[in-house]
Amino acid sequence: MTKRAPLAPGRGHGEEAQPDRTRVPKAGLIACAAVAVLLASCSGTPATHRQSTPRSGVHPASRSAPRVRFGIIPTGGSPSELLPELRELSGGKPLLLHLYVGWRAADGMSPPWLPGLQAQLATYGKAGFDEEVVLRYESARGDVAGYAAFAAALVKDLAPDPRVTDLQVTNEADSPLDRAASDGGYPGASQALVEGIEEAHDAAVAIGSPLRIGFNVATLPTTSAMVAFFGQLWHIGGPAFASDVGFVGLDIYPGTYFPPLPAAGTLDLYGTAESTVAQALQDFRSQVLPAAHIPASAHIEITEIGFATSHSWHHTDAEQALLVRAFAAGACSAAARVGLSAFEWFDLTDASAPAADLSAPALHLPWRFGLLRSDLQAKPAFATYRKVIARGC
Repeated sequence: MTKRAPLAPGRGHGEEAQPDRTRVPKAGLIACAAVAVLLASCSGTPATHRQSTPRSGVHPASRSAPRVRFGIIPTGGSPSELLPELRELSGGKPLLLHLYVGWRAADGMSPPWLPGLQAQLATYGKAGFDEEVVLRYESARGDVAGYAAFAAALVKDLAPDPRVTDLQVTNEADSPLDRAASDGGYPGASQALVEGIEEAHDAAVAIGSPLRIGFNVATLPTTSAMVAFFGQLWHIGGPAFASDVGFVGLDIYPGTYFPPLPAAGTLDLYGTAESTVAQALQDFRSQVLPAAHIPASAHIEITEIGFATSHSWHHTDAEQALLVRAFAAGACSAAARVGLSAFEWFDLTDASAPAADLSAPALHLPWRFGLLRSDLQAKPAFATYRKVIARGC
């Protein structure tokens, strides 16, 4: 559930226009638990879809698992505007940048945003940053075949760039409540995830590319709802799909969305947050991924993790800084056990919210996930995350 990156497609494109991707508090998100009921019938024998046959070439997941890479979603300006802050944040250490684009049926094989993405990747890559591209599925028409075909074409476009290490197929296809943030509300999202993985994987194998192909999910209110969604993926794709997955990302916002955390000052917030992240990763590996028979060779990534500051919600800058350390500590403690390969903070910069939005407490929260304020002034969490990156896992 992310904010639309600057290079995401504009409105229109022959399909319904979408607002900028801004996280909106979803008190009603608990309704996602109903997904478990809706998908329960999909957890049985996989549908006949694609034969699992031996493949030649390099499997995108065959590389040895790297140490945990720390990353950031670089919102708040153009690459040239953000490079000074990104260099300061990295402190000379490796930093993974998580970039979003969205495909719609009208885009076909030549999306208007593709040259901009290429320029952005070139700028960040030249500056020494590794990059992970997220290809959102935003087809109101449900053009699954078109999306999968473009995912394969994008692999061939990205493969020559050694700084692009990962391609994420779809974004939060398990969450249907908000199309501006997640792909699950678009028709055929689960099918697009499966076919997109398969086509992108085969494209990478065909050219011998080490580009890792994977997908992510949002943390739902219950583990059973997440298990049911992964059961649906198994039902659609079966063994061939499962073997094609190089990584699975988890978007998790403890204390802001799910899972919940105690209020500051009431309990050991640091210790609770640390153990909450570690347990979420353990449950993801041991309970959720097996529902789709995802192999142990597939890495886990924390593709989004964050905590929003808000006076209205009593989320302070100091609390955010503390939780940056706690979340990272929890991830690092579980990393070797679960096969974690990335920890990516959402996000770099607070969004510039219209004054009307800032006046409403319910809409105040989503603009404040950044380590920097909208004027690029650092919050305490910026220095904290810089130390986390320097220390590593």
